[in-house]
Amino acid sequence: MKKRILSCFLALAMALSLLPMSVLAAGEEGTLRPGSVTSSDGLVTVEKFAEKIPGQENQYNVTLTVTTKDTVTTTPAASTDVVLVIDASGSMEGNRIKSARNAAKDFAEIVLGDSAGGENQIAIVSYERTATTKIALSEDLPKVKNAIENIRADGGTNIQAGIKAARDILAESQADNKVILVLSDGDPTYSFQTVGTGTWTGCYYWRDKHEWSDGWFGAGIVDPNSVKITGFNYSKVVGSGSDYLSDGTNLTVTCKHNQTKNVDYTYYENNGDPTIAESGYAKSAGCEIYSIYLGGKSDTNAIFTMKGIASSEEHFQTTDDVDALADLFKGIAGEVTTPTNAGLVTDPMGEYVILGTDFTDVSGVTAADDNKIFTWDVSQS
Repeated sequence: MKKRILSCFLALAMALSLLPMSVLAAGEEGTLRPGSVTSSDGLVTVEKFAEKIPGQENQYNVTLTVTTKDTVTTTPAASTDVVLVIDASGSMEGNRIKSARNAAKDFAEIVLGDSAGGENQIAIVSYERTATTKIALSEDLPKVKNAIENIRADGGTNIQAGIKAARDILAESQADNKVILVLSDGDPTYSFQTVGTGTWTGCYYWRDKHEWSDGWFGAGIVDPNSVKITGFNYSKVVGSGSDYLSDGTNLTVTCKHNQTKNVDYTYYENNGDPTIAESGYAKSAGCEIYSIYLGGKSDTNAIFTMKGIASSEEHFQTTDDVDALADLFKGIAGEVTTPTNAGLVTDPMGEYVILGTDFTDVSGVTAADDNKIFTWDVSQS
């Protein structure tokens, strides 16, 4: 399989540095050939030669060729589905929500742009007391950007609702990579009611009637060692909308008489822990979570929550500068869409060689360091 610079596709992890033009050996008249470079496994050979341009002083057309043996298997770049989960609470109103929209649109341009590897899609979710899906997974960049532009700020902060909506969207995804990016500017002030089971102790029968509460024989209580959390009631939002603290657990308890009832219980004392627990469900389902906290370092509750939902410490970032949001979003966009050096061929120019601007319109060809380093991502060609 031979690929010239006019070529199409190679998905083989390699990065070869070719001989610089300054050491090209002279061949037939007007032609310079340096020979070839072969990868250590013997499966890939890269070669180039230069032909003098007639009538031009010291100018050459350089042809770069990549050859693979028949035993090499080519595979397409990985596909990525991303759900952007954007804080639309009242505290985001004004410059914050404007900057968040601009950063999200920059993100979409990278993930859905022509230079992105693989077949990618983006969905947009905004959240305040509840979550709203602005657009389902789509590869249509104008529609995605329009959905982002329609996000407005108002209400409290239910980060858990945003993650749950993203998890539901990605449950239907067939992409190789499933990514959630969550932005928040403060404490979660809402969450969903936690549900679980437990054992009730201290109940009794009095005159053939079962008594659960205080009586002559003592008070009935939930045995804390028996409590098991089974999930969340997604139809019931708990929290004040203005406070990190919350008490929203409902248990189905069973006593020694095999009687059952539902009781309120304090398991999570805040809205942050349920949010982190929700992110655990998403991670178990194969989702990778990035989080960005837009706020000050003194807000320990918000930082605890946003760091806790991220897949790793490296996936969590924080800034109190709205102007820095765009760069954070762009950095994550590049990370989730850049192939792992699939088919990269790097060719440094010699000391006295200047690379021209004619790359024959091949996708994936770039120059760096004042046109002294030529890189061809063959997977983009």
